[in-house]
Amino acid sequence: MAKIADTKITYDITANGCWECTSHSLNKDGYPMIKGMTASRYVYKKKYGDIPADIVIRHKCDNRKCINPDHLEIGTQQENIIDISTRKRWPDRSGSKNGCAKLNEELILEIIRRLRNFEKQSDIAISLGVSQQIISRIKTGKAWKCVERISI
Repeated sequence: MAKIADTKITYDITANGCWECTSHSLNKDGYPMIKGMTASRYVYKKKYGDIPADIVIRHKCDNRKCINPDHLEIGTQQENIIDISTRKRWPDRSGSKNGCAKLNEELILEIIRRLRNFEKQSDIAISLGVSQQIISRIKTGKAWKCVERISI
């Protein structure tokens, strides 16, 4: 465990040189918070000076808990989104992990079973409280691709 000199921030150093903040609680997105801002923003500001309000702190190491100034860089939100995309860090929101999903993987398998038994799409939809269109999209493999299936 190490400490940043003029603050009460403590951190552990990982094998790849990340300084993982251990002294502050994480926000809902997994970033440690200090004085109403992310710890990475706080540390960057302490080391390099003011940061324009429309500029974000980007983690070169992709570790949200990291506060190592050498792993931090400033940039626009657009650059941050490009980082997320090129580094394949998009969160998995497929299937039931999607907050808008009315169905789950178990129901999808049930739908597939019912379709194989030649049950009408409209009857399945009514019984589950969803549209006939979503049943059709499940049948054709355009929706719920994350559920492994054998051709209907």
